[in-house]
Amino acid sequence: MTKYLQQLNINISKTLATALLYGIRTDTQDFKRKTDPADLSAASYLYPLSNHGILDQLEQPSMAIETLEVLGEAIRNRQVLGSYLLSNVGNIRDRDTLPQAADYLLSLEGISTTVVFGVTEDRIYISGRSTDIRVNLGEIMRQAFGEDAGGHANAAGAQIPLGVFSATKDRQTLLRLVNEAVVKRFLSAVGVESTAE
Repeated sequence: MTKYLQQLNINISKTLATALLYGIRTDTQDFKRKTDPADLSAASYLYPLSNHGILDQLEQPSMAIETLEVLGEAIRNRQVLGSYLLSNVGNIRDRDTLPQAADYLLSLEGISTTVVFGVTEDRIYISGRSTDIRVNLGEIMRQAFGEDAGGHANAAGAQIPLGVFSATKDRQTLLRLVNEAVVKRFLSAVGVESTAE
């Protein structure tokens, strides 16, 4: 986008420059993942045009209480199989907490792929992250969970409708069944035996 704006000689506002620079930094994990010369060129062009106070706020946002609770559940409920970590966080209100937990857990020693999932009133939401170059997480999610799944090689997600199970009164049983199904399908898609540590 930055290259197009430059080539068309369109003035870039401070707000747009900030958004574009933030997007580049996020997509490249601060230039540590899949960075090419075009990313660096665009970033160097946008940097002096950007609002660095807003960039700081975007890059270090305050953590909501629900995010902290989901992160705690993800840590408590983790299942580790080799370099894979899967975690059922139970009932959630905000599905955006799942990728944050998946990102955080990816920093654990020996872990190269994380899958964090939770349940709302009518759906199972799944978020995954991977640093393993042998894993295309988007393809694995599609293979495991169908057409409402996918993403990129290193960041992917899925949504599974609960259907008739959404009316289940016993949430603990529902969460146990969800855990068994998600773990089994994901591990089957990556070809790993399902005996958790």
